[in-house]
Amino acid sequence: MAIIITGARRIGFYVAKRLLEEGKDVAVVYNSKNPCDEIDGIFCIKRDLSKDSSGIANIVFEKFGKIEAFVHMASPYYKVDINNFSIEEYRYYNAIIVEAFLNIGIEAFKLMMKNEGHIKGRIVGFGDWAIMHTPYKDYAPYFVAKAGLHGAVLTLAKEFAPHVLVNALALGPVLKPDDMEDEEWQKVITNTPLKKEVSLDDIYSVLKLFLETTSITGAILPIDGGRHIKGVSS
Repeated sequence: MAIIITGARRIGFYVAKRLLEEGKDVAVVYNSKNPCDEIDGIFCIKRDLSKDSSGIANIVFEKFGKIEAFVHMASPYYKVDINNFSIEEYRYYNAIIVEAFLNIGIEAFKLMMKNEGHIKGRIVGFGDWAIMHTPYKDYAPYFVAKAGLHGAVLTLAKEFAPHVLVNALALGPVLKPDDMEDEEWQKVITNTPLKKEVSLDDIYSVLKLFLETTSITGAILPIDGGRHIKGVSS
């Protein structure tokens, strides 16, 4: 299986390593930290997705001769005071979270249609549980863009059926954001019914399901430790 992954930090590193261990051909799109410096055997493409996401699927197709999956994880995430909100900042988030998903996804779909069999490919987005319920305060451009991603997942699932399946994981608290204090992070965990961070192993298990399923499309599955039944307090 030849897979494109966008987002080379944190969760992306973990997923790329696991896929590589299972014998998959993995291409990772990164902007700052080169994953090829730490993971042998992956194909790395440097690209600032806020400026340009075109042609990536074609580069991967030329490298591996096929594309069977596209996993979109790339996403900025930091606090923005609504009084300082600017449309330029939203466009930055939207370009990375939504436009790149659409652009690479549509390019990948066209190349996946060259594959044999009824199911020719899978596309997986990484959303956020909170946009399905109650967004956090102080993250307006992030959540507006994630809402767009969720909409894109449902739309492409219908457009690409019956041959390419499109789904998403709606993540909860996985790894503490760089700009979040330990005390604030602990509050998030305390407000999670399972009282724990989301397991990277669980994320990978659900991702693997979406990369192998022949019967699921248009699903946005919360992997959030039960946060969607708890709600948010901020």
